[in-house]
Amino acid sequence: MYDAERGAVVLDEPVVVAVEEVGGEVYLVADLPAAFDTARVGLVGGADLERVRFANADFEEPDGSPARIDVDLVGNVKVASEAYPVGPLRDLTSGESRIRVW
Repeated sequence: MYDAERGAVVLDEPVVVAVEEVGGEVYLVADLPAAFDTARVGLVGGADLERVRFANADFEEPDGSPARIDVDLVGNVKVASEAYPVGPLRDLTSGESRIRVW
């Protein structure tokens, strides 16, 4: 965990994550503890993120509005009224999983 991070969501149990490439397809393989299912955050957008340090810029859309980060890595849509697992996959849950990411 980054020392200056405030409000970090941290699991105290072991987490196993690997990336597999099979015939041009890439999979995220994970084994996550049960506590992962309670580690949830709301929809994160550009207004929630600190300015980019080196560029001194906000996370924004081409029109200048705050970035919308409402689609996960595999195309699943997130809505502001829900909470989601920390990370880039909306439907990731505890236990063993193998998810094609591209």
